[in-house]
Amino acid sequence: MTKVATRRVRFTRRDALKLLSAGGAVGAGAVVGGAGLVHAREREVANECRLCTMHCGFIGTVRGDDVVAVRGDVNSNTKGFLCQHGKSIPELVHNRERVRRPLVRTADGAAFTEAEWDRALEVAAQKLLAVKDRYGPEAIAVQTGWPFVRHPMIHLLHRFCRAVGTPNLATVASLCEASARMGKSLVWGANYSPDMAKVRTLVVWGSNPMRSYPPWLSLVAHVKRRGKLIIIDPTRTELSEQADEHLQVIPGTDATLALGMLRHVIENGLYDQALVAEHALGFEELRALALPCTPEVVAKTCGVEPGQVTRVAEWLATVGPPGVWEGLGIEHHGGGVDTVRLVSSLVALCGGAAAQSVHDRKAADGAPLPLLLPVEQQQPAPPQPEQRPVGFDEYALFCSIHRQAQASVLPRAMLEGKPYPVRALVLFGCNPVVTTPDAAAVKRAYQSLDALVVVDPFLTESGEYADVVLPAATFAEQPPLRFGKAKDADESGPAHDSVVEPQARSRPDARILAELAERMGLGQYFPWRDIEAAFAVKRSAVVDEWAAERLRAAPDRPAVARYPTASGKLELASTVLPRFGLAALPVVVDPPAPTSEYPLRLVTGPRQRAYINSQLHKVGAITRLLPEAQCELHPEAARAAGVGAGERVAVVSPMGRAVFRASLTTAVRADVVVVPHGWDGEANANLLTSELGLDPISGFPRLRALICRLEKAEATT
Repeated sequence: MTKVATRRVRFTRRDALKLLSAGGAVGAGAVVGGAGLVHAREREVANECRLCTMHCGFIGTVRGDDVVAVRGDVNSNTKGFLCQHGKSIPELVHNRERVRRPLVRTADGAAFTEAEWDRALEVAAQKLLAVKDRYGPEAIAVQTGWPFVRHPMIHLLHRFCRAVGTPNLATVASLCEASARMGKSLVWGANYSPDMAKVRTLVVWGSNPMRSYPPWLSLVAHVKRRGKLIIIDPTRTELSEQADEHLQVIPGTDATLALGMLRHVIENGLYDQALVAEHALGFEELRALALPCTPEVVAKTCGVEPGQVTRVAEWLATVGPPGVWEGLGIEHHGGGVDTVRLVSSLVALCGGAAAQSVHDRKAADGAPLPLLLPVEQQQPAPPQPEQRPVGFDEYALFCSIHRQAQASVLPRAMLEGKPYPVRALVLFGCNPVVTTPDAAAVKRAYQSLDALVVVDPFLTESGEYADVVLPAATFAEQPPLRFGKAKDADESGPAHDSVVEPQARSRPDARILAELAERMGLGQYFPWRDIEAAFAVKRSAVVDEWAAERLRAAPDRPAVARYPTASGKLELASTVLPRFGLAALPVVVDPPAPTSEYPLRLVTGPRQRAYINSQLHKVGAITRLLPEAQCELHPEAARAAGVGAGERVAVVSPMGRAVFRASLTTAVRADVVVVPHGWDGEANANLLTSELGLDPISGFPRLRALICRLEKAEATT
């Protein structure tokens, strides 16, 4: 008999800690690798975990050169919380699969040989300079990933690119978080997040805090106790079992659902009428856009009940200040930015402003809007590159805001030379073969390059295509910094520093970058050898005119405005997007419809308990939790494909084929298959995705609204 997994958990405020434990989290007293007693020959050092964006504080116990134990730091912002990933830090640091010495590809291209640092850096520099001389500086791109989210290294990487003369820095902003930040900022003028102390109606929309932000689960429990908790997700998550309402939507239909709720709120007069009269722009246009989205239309399009649409809309408008905890589940669609704009408009019209923490930077006449993210540089700053970044022709707003290339289209520039050739790539802490859409095209692109330099603690699947691999130290082997602000040395408890020195022949990322710049003749811009010294120097914001010219306040903007938008008003219809040739009102992009060849809907990328994106797949303590990639499918879909629980199943999309172990569960819709993100080899989810159908505003990939079919895969021996 086929076994079917279900997810049922009790959810009280007290049980929040139990849920944290279920998610692999531990409290401050948990210690790994030791009994928790510090012996005379041991020392304790405080640092900050950078495996995810929580940046949990931890204390490492060190014996000699070995990290023998870790525990959560009760004096940190996360108050002693440390999850299973943080618990694995000792094994991460001392992992035998780390790159021990620099690797240089042999002349015949068949293999790597170990090299001394001087030779490896010289080979890397000469290859990059050869590309610059032949094709121009813009032919060099630099790409980084998850380890440097909200990290000061981003500013140094910007500096390196400017010194080289290339505009082509690409970061994880190309496919994570930035789309939501853009959507909210286009409406409100600045990014914001729900203030859990004030929210009474919380919508967790396309996110699973249980797996992505477990320390904040108790805040969700607090809202649930005093108000309403709504989950909008194609999958029944741990939280949805205890929600007041779970809308199990068809993937990619979130914009229509938001419009249906807006219609109900507007047509029934439940919106903040004073806000609309005095401080909103585009209300009547938004009203007309929402009018066709009746509860019946929404129910048919989104796969929910009409009563759910009206009930949730009324709760948002009447129970108390609403807040939405949105996730990548509403960003990774063909119209993610516009979906977020609709959700932001809904929150505002329902009186949500009083319950948001707004990350506000004031907008002044003639000054760039807060939408434009600052890039800080030490003086003298390198000059502005002459070319525009790859992706600017299609995604000018994204590229302008971030001063970055859109990583999703970098492979096209490598393979087709559009808009110009990219012939060299430097990867810092990222694995795009696994994390970028259309993995097959990424592999072909890397094989075509004149130079590929990879800086990483491990030899990744992307690193396998490199000419030079430079071994990087992990975050535990470097002092903790957050945007250049060192931890207070006067705090009680252990000193904040590197837990241990860089292992084997690895070096900190900032030192590698500076030494590479020096060998490329750019040493005047990198006189420092460590990141602390670099950020001890005064910095100032650098604004490139090409990025700022269309991101300025309107000439007639009031001197005193409630919102830091171009108009000074809540922009339900944008005044910025038309400057970029885009529609002022949100545009609904329907997901691809299933066909006879591909009858199921496909969602790729939801966070797994065991892993964080492509990280930790070489750490035994984590891989033992989930040794093989599993896809979630409903028993009905499995039965139709002739697949049993635990058997190998091939998921086939119009782009390619990937193979997983089948996990049968009624937690997913019967017409949906959910596959994990971050695995390499045959389980690489991006073998199924494409760089086609990108969000027209941000260039974000469509990862969670695809189509597929199932095939029984051959058994392994």
